[in-house]
Amino acid sequence: MRTRMLFCALTIAATCAAQSTTVKTSKEKFDDGTTVTIHSITGKDGAKKITSITVDKSVKDSAVSLVAAGDDDGSVIITKLPTKLPLMVSDTMPEFAGGMSALMAFLHENMHYPEDAKKAQKEGRVICSFVVSDKGKVTNAHIVKSSGTESLDEEALRIINAMPDWTPGIQNGETVNVNFTLPITFKLQ
Repeated sequence: MRTRMLFCALTIAATCAAQSTTVKTSKEKFDDGTTVTIHSITGKDGAKKITSITVDKSVKDSAVSLVAAGDDDGSVIITKLPTKLPLMVSDTMPEFAGGMSALMAFLHENMHYPEDAKKAQKEGRVICSFVVSDKGKVTNAHIVKSSGTESLDEEALRIINAMPDWTPGIQNGETVNVNFTLPITFKLQ
């Protein structure tokens, strides 16, 4: 289905590019709720170029949005856009069940100091970022600042991904996706 939709989008885009004489935006809506938007331009030299193709697929409350953009070398870059960009701050911030003291206890009880880091006497601080979704799920965990030791970084990501659901953040009375940053320190005792 996705291949067919992208093929349809590219076919529509090629048609639009062939007919375009200025900046042009064309939209095509399919029966399944998919909308394909093609942005094309005609340069000063008369050359026609598609600048981007956006495929939006809505299903109930969620949506998938893909953007395909051409590069000067003819390559195509396809990017999946998040449906709801996470906020950095919300009226009520997400909270780990039981608060910060419960979060620290969870980290302490579930963290496993990597053996290679112990043997090499490696310590460090890993700064992780993740999104607490509007459903309280921890998603998109990644490292913002590495400890400099790969196994410590991997353990920090493992523990973030192992966290139970949080209480989601609230903005204007609705639950929202919120970006959260958490430092995890590895210290030998």
